[in-house]
Amino acid sequence: MTSSIELFCNILDRFPDADITIERREDAVIVTPKVGFAVSLYAENENESMVAAERWHAHYEDPQQAAFCAYWLLTPFYRIAQEFKGSLFVATWTEMYTEEGWAADEPVYYLNPDYPPDWALEPGETFTIRYQSQMTLGSIKPFEEICPGAILDANGIPSDWQAESEETNDESFGLALAADQS
Repeated sequence: MTSSIELFCNILDRFPDADITIERREDAVIVTPKVGFAVSLYAENENESMVAAERWHAHYEDPQQAAFCAYWLLTPFYRIAQEFKGSLFVATWTEMYTEEGWAADEPVYYLNPDYPPDWALEPGETFTIRYQSQMTLGSIKPFEEICPGAILDANGIPSDWQAESEETNDESFGLALAADQS
């Protein structure tokens, strides 16, 4: 069976001119773009890998799923969302671009989503979501073939793509995401 590390390295080899630094270890690959955030893939054991970017991470048993998650985080078709309650970091998740826009997935919580009082706003506080995406690597094949119906601009990237953006809300999106997944 091919490891997630080997699969990810095979994908990276398709982009020899990418402006990235690749640190390859026996049990990890860390890709650091010249502009953007680093993406790491760790082989935790024979059957499990972890992908990490910023303060988000996820565990995978399928090596191909881990390798492609790490790859997509280096493209404009995935992004990291980090949510704050005032200045307190509360949740993070990935979002993938689909024909319906950005879809949230794989949340990680830093407050207990089963205890709503932790999520109550203090006077003057709001929830802020910071989005980060990058165009370090392109799509392996035209994104229209991968996601028919996705609304792309003339360069083939999401029409609303931004490297960084921010929004504020009176309700927590991360907490709503936890409720949707239970």
